[in-house]
Amino acid sequence: MLGAVSAHTPATPARPASPAPTAIVASVPPAPAAIVAPVAPAPTAIVASVPPTAEAASPPPTTPTTAAVVISLEVARASVPLRSGTSDRWCAVALLDLQTLLDDHAQCELKAASSALSLIARNPEREELVHRMMALAREELLHYRQVRDVMRRRGLQARRPQRSPYLAGLTASTGGGEPLLAALVTCAVIEARSCERFVALGAALATSAVPGGLELSSLYAGLARSESGHAHVFVELAELYFSREAVARELERRVESEAQVLTAIPVSARMHGGNGP
Repeated sequence: MLGAVSAHTPATPARPASPAPTAIVASVPPAPAAIVAPVAPAPTAIVASVPPTAEAASPPPTTPTTAAVVISLEVARASVPLRSGTSDRWCAVALLDLQTLLDDHAQCELKAASSALSLIARNPEREELVHRMMALAREELLHYRQVRDVMRRRGLQARRPQRSPYLAGLTASTGGGEPLLAALVTCAVIEARSCERFVALGAALATSAVPGGLELSSLYAGLARSESGHAHVFVELAELYFSREAVARELERRVESEAQVLTAIPVSARMHGGNGP
């Protein structure tokens, strides 16, 4: 193990330390400001409109005001002056048999669409008629779906179409006139009667004890507005292709015949069932 050094060695005088050189700091130019590229706004998302599936139930229509329903009936009456109104007896019978009422109503909407397409097929050269009947057929099919949706929600069954005593009586005689005029005026009378019946049903259902009566009342009040417009469309088309005098004569004859038919056929829950005595 080594010990401490004991001999004395003369001390060497200390040399003064040279001052440390001053550090030279290079001047660094400031970094250029970052250039931020403008960001384009995100494109607005495009949402595709998906049509409802056949299974989807149509939303229940909003309840129109009483004034709107009255106006609908007045519009129909202005186009087609019906000779009789719907009896309270028919309303009472109809509300007691919703299966028959709604099923027959659905069939009526389907037949209306078919009639519009038949008019197109028989008169393809009449552009205005084709245009209007295409729109009407689409609307009638929408109504058919609405009624079928109501039937499904209520557990009611759709049946095969049946012969209509009302329609048979209304079309029993063409009067030997122009077939297109007879067809257009007959359709106008049927639409006007449908409007009148829808208004009567809407009022009766609103104060009835029928389960879901308010929903049905709203449905019929809304449909009344469409039917009044349809009656007007058929009269306008008739006046487009025939003189107003000829249309007025045919309307007079048809509304008289229609009133007699409703008195003659039995009272039933069908949409165009008889009024009874």
